[in-house]
Amino acid sequence: MSERTVELPLDKEGAETVKDELVDLRESRVYQLVQARIEGLLQQCLGKLEREQDVMSLKGLQGQAQAYRRALGMVSEILREIENTNYAKRMEVHSGN
Repeated sequence: MSERTVELPLDKEGAETVKDELVDLRESRVYQLVQARIEGLLQQCLGKLEREQDVMSLKGLQGQAQAYRRALGMVSEILREIENTNYAKRMEVHSGN
């Protein structure tokens, strides 16, 4: 899978549209299924962490657990980013003024 960077809209109206879509996404059965699967993977990883003795394996498992937690919180993180963005300043910076 290719990695791509997708930026939030520069304008407040576009960002509000994304915000509304994220709120709708949270209510989707498919989204909830994906979140439940990630939560299950996190729980498996935490269980392995409790049993693992090898330091290198522990570091890998800790990285996995951190990635699962980040994935679980991604929608909330984006919503906070939208709420905390100064769109007037952002437009000014991107317009070169």
